[in-house]
Amino acid sequence: MSTFRSRYEIETIELANSTGLTFAFFQNGGLFRAMCDDVMINQILGNPLEGALNNVYLRLRTADAITFVPLTGPPSPSTFAYSPHQARWQGHWQDLAYTCSLTLHPEATLWFWTIDIHNTASTDRLCDVIYTQDIGLAHEGAVRNNEAYCSHYIDHSVLTHDTYGPVVYSRQNQACGDQHPWLMQGCTTHTRGFVTDGLPFYGLAYKHTNIPVGLTQDCLVSVKQQYEMAFSGLQSDILQIAPGESRSVTFYAEYVPHHPEPTQAADADRIPSTINRIERLQDRPPNRVFTPQPAANTILHNLTMLTGQDLTDDDVQALLPDRRRHDEVQDGTLLSFFYADATHVVLKAKEELVERQHGHILRSGSALIPQDDGLSSTTHMAGVFHSHLSIGNTSFN
Repeated sequence: MSTFRSRYEIETIELANSTGLTFAFFQNGGLFRAMCDDVMINQILGNPLEGALNNVYLRLRTADAITFVPLTGPPSPSTFAYSPHQARWQGHWQDLAYTCSLTLHPEATLWFWTIDIHNTASTDRLCDVIYTQDIGLAHEGAVRNNEAYCSHYIDHSVLTHDTYGPVVYSRQNQACGDQHPWLMQGCTTHTRGFVTDGLPFYGLAYKHTNIPVGLTQDCLVSVKQQYEMAFSGLQSDILQIAPGESRSVTFYAEYVPHHPEPTQAADADRIPSTINRIERLQDRPPNRVFTPQPAANTILHNLTMLTGQDLTDDDVQALLPDRRRHDEVQDGTLLSFFYADATHVVLKAKEELVERQHGHILRSGSALIPQDDGLSSTTHMAGVFHSHLSIGNTSFN
């Protein structure tokens, strides 16, 4: 008989420094959680099957298309190794040899991702790199209780530096105790594009393609957006790499446990000193012994997303032949309608147009008052069935 194990019981690898900053990874290199003391920096706990929303993407640009590969976690072809203050992913893709490393500053709430790219082809390669990070910036219980609610209180500001380009600042406006956690993210060379929410990065079509639209665009939308998924994406400049040559990109993040005032122009003054600390650390001779991890691709690795087919008018008529009313039609396509006495039917075509998913909360039993033995499940048109289960009288029953 197999034994159930929760995510907290699955072994993780932890990087930590003297400030209370910790990054926990699964053995396949996917991020589980980033914390500083009791504040959760990321928003969604990663899992060993799919990895995390945090990632680094290497993109190859040709005249015909933009292709990409994730460098970390189970979707990635990388090998994974780690030391006490650094994690490293290495691999080879489309004639590009790469090393992606995450380094924690030993004495500051500062970390940075360095991506080294070497062209092994016989012709030039045009590349860029996109770094993504979901943002929680609150006590773990507050973040996991309602990620969308927490995102509403994170104020994003984008300040453009003359040398380094756009830098994204995120401040938690709802106090954690008496603290307002704050995060600054940028690129040590130059940022070409950015996003501040997951919606413009993933796009509405992600629900049936499983491909973030931002990874297929020439440039990220570079417009500040405050929606329900606090999420930063930073895009490097385009790199032209000659045969046999190497180029490097570094993205950084600095966490401040308490930023009393909202972000303002003066906060850009800390960028040069932050980058200087990173460069001093990069200039030190390497003195790290890495522990390699065996390849750990999962059963979900490289699988194509299963999506439902659109219903034709004949299909709808055959399934629900009578008592249909109030059709919602756009450009000749049926989106939704009411049926019978109290039923609303939504078709795939409408689900692909809306920002908030259609879903139902299913409850067991027939009690009219809350009970401790009630079982609830939240189901959506897109996503994993029964992905959100709760037992008892919870706030979201």
